[in-house]
Amino acid sequence: MKLAYLIAASLLLATPINAFADEQPLSDAGYLAASHCLAYADLPALRTDTINVGALRDAVAKSTGHSRLIKDTAANDARSVRISAGAMPRTDATREQLRAQRSQACGQFVANGLVQLETATPAS
Repeated sequence: MKLAYLIAASLLLATPINAFADEQPLSDAGYLAASHCLAYADLPALRTDTINVGALRDAVAKSTGHSRLIKDTAANDARSVRISAGAMPRTDATREQLRAQRSQACGQFVANGLVQLETATPAS
């Protein structure tokens, strides 16, 4: 199952997500990528970060017509992200690792303007 996620993730990273500029529905790949990004955006360990995913949530909500397989895959991926993050120790290093994973998952949406991301910086 982990191999399936790795394959899906590699396909998602190779697929350009340009549908947003034209207000077109998300493709299956775009829907999966958006769900993956939103899973990281919703992690309790990263609540102190300022991230605006409202436009991405709207794009997902407006995206209809995806098969049950795609919806189940997105839900299973989000669940896997939550479980993996929840099992990690609550340390600064863990938060930085999760931020890096979130940045990778949401990067294409930041570039398209659907996500505005600003991480909290520790006081020096």
